Amino acid sequence: MSEVRSASRGAVFLSYASQDAGAARRLCESLRSAGIDVWFDVEGGLETGDEWDAKIRRQIKECVLFLPLISATTQSREEGYFRIEWELAAQRALGIASGVPFILPVVIDDTREPEALVPDRFRAVQWTRLPGGEVTPEARARFLKLWSQRSGLSKPSTSESAPVPATPTPAPSNTPARPFPRVALALSLGTVGLATVVVALLLARRPAGLPAETSSTPLPPRATMPTAARDWPRSPELKRAVALLDGIETIPEDFRLAEEMATQLVEKNPADAEAVTVLARVHSMWLLRGWDRSTARYQKAKSTAERALLLAPDEPEAHAALAAHLYARGVETQRAVDLAQRAVDLAPDEPRFHRMRDNCLWVLHVAPGSVFDENITEAENEGLRLALASALRTVERFPRDALVRYDLSRHYRDIGRFADFERAIEETLALAPLGNALVWKARIRFGLHGDLPGMKAFLDQVPARVRAIERTVLGYFLYSAFTGRPEAGLEALNAFVEPWMVDFDFRGPRALLMATLLERSGKKELARVQFELALTELLKQRGLNPEDSQTYLNEAWIRHALGRTDEARIALRTFVESLPRPFSPSPLGSWWFQAIPANLLIGDRATALALMREAIAARKDSRATIRSRLDMDPRLVTFRNDPEITALLHPPGP
Repeated sequence: MSEVRSASRGAVFLSYASQDAGAARRLCESLRSAGIDVWFDVEGGLETGDEWDAKIRRQIKECVLFLPLISATTQSREEGYFRIEWELAAQRALGIASGVPFILPVVIDDTREPEALVPDRFRAVQWTRLPGGEVTPEARARFLKLWSQRSGLSKPSTSESAPVPATPTPAPSNTPARPFPRVALALSLGTVGLATVVVALLLARRPAGLPAETSSTPLPPRATMPTAARDWPRSPELKRAVALLDGIETIPEDFRLAEEMATQLVEKNPADAEAVTVLARVHSMWLLRGWDRSTARYQKAKSTAERALLLAPDEPEAHAALAAHLYARGVETQRAVDLAQRAVDLAPDEPRFHRMRDNCLWVLHVAPGSVFDENITEAENEGLRLALASALRTVERFPRDALVRYDLSRHYRDIGRFADFERAIEETLALAPLGNALVWKARIRFGLHGDLPGMKAFLDQVPARVRAIERTVLGYFLYSAFTGRPEAGLEALNAFVEPWMVDFDFRGPRALLMATLLERSGKKELARVQFELALTELLKQRGLNPEDSQTYLNEAWIRHALGRTDEARIALRTFVESLPRPFSPSPLGSWWFQAIPANLLIGDRATALALMREAIAARKDSRATIRSRLDMDPRLVTFRNDPEITALLHPPGP
């Protein structure tokens, strides 16, 4: 691909759909005639190879102004490389101080701002209307002034340096109104005031449709996240990196930017204890959120945290970072508890450290699949009691911290106390509209109540910025797969740009989900293309993380869909051999790609029956869970009257 002209650092980046190339060229030529350096891709990002993709990302990273061209064309195209460019720019803007111009949207026709399909960050600034890409003298002068200021050719005056804020447009009646740019405001305040200000903005009203409060623990009438008691880190740049980690609408791109910022400082000064500690925390957060649990990430997290402890032995963040690595890895659990407790002792007013300590206690004392029973007093349940009591004490100490209460809900979920889990999720949502809590509320409607419309209602309340993360996208997929209404799932998958998804019970290629919904829509040829892409991506990821046994389950589904049944059965047997025993499916699990339906549909009915018997013997709610999924799953109609399955799931008696 060729360019009109290469650009140096400090250029203006024009981003547009290929159909708008004429308007983009006119705009480019007008800006260049004013002396502005412009990076302009002639073909509008049609070529997307690895080398070209890297070049685009580098230019967006280095440009001083980003001009997205918005039009009827961009409205009609739900997919396109320009959308990746827009998201990259929106993410970079998070690290730019509030009031500093960067994104300058340009509308080239009569597209209206309220209906524009753009990242939320675009709505925080003034838009410019240039029909057909024709630049007025006033607009050219404004662009020149902003470019000169941002590229360092001139100094901004106090009255002209910042872009004019956009006038908030009332949202349509069926769309939740979004507050004025909450992330930009939070980042300008640094770490200390971040949580308080963000939640104060978000809690102006409770999300519509949430159930009434049912908690047995009274909640404060107006809840906010507690403010950290200490000023850490001291470096302003590192404060910005930490702020990216701590937002309640955090997405993976925030982590990437924080990692880049901390890495650059460590490369400049490898002995900078504060920078190394922040980088250790970044690596640990990738693990804690489950967004990257590759072997390489575990290695980075461990080595960086160990180095941080050597450089700053009295810094609680260093202790917490190493504890997080051990917790996520599930190794050296007593050391993890000791490290987290040391962090608590050093900074007792920081709720994150208490949460980390409680999580480590959970791994130390609670075996996966443990079920709490008040009547049991054996020693193995005493550890569970200790871990749960610690989490409850943390809630009492920080009653208005939504993340503390969310962690308590996770503990209830992990031991099968689902009524308490649902109650704690509702208490969390009464404090703040956490995206993960809303997704779990949606999954509760699906898994515990079989309520697919209710599931979608809660998914629709997830804040727009975090709607494209794996857990939300998978929720929409499940809704579409079980209902046979593919639109919501395909829309969510189109908004998810990564080829690989990682959720608590699904790790696999995005293309597998796309293919499944396309197949359900009757688009068999398109589905086959996606299945082939899914197999390629799966084998690539297996090479990067060969320990992940779930790749064999996904391989079985893909090869079965491609007609390679014998290969599918071999992969499925490999997966079944890796399953923890006794087998016990969670009622909150996604089911669609799990072991029982896989064995039924791929042709190993005997293994499916064996797994059912094992699950029913291991966990009292398994019979109801399997029976419910069998009734809901449209693929399993022929198995509902199977005599053995019927006898197993509907035993005689009261």
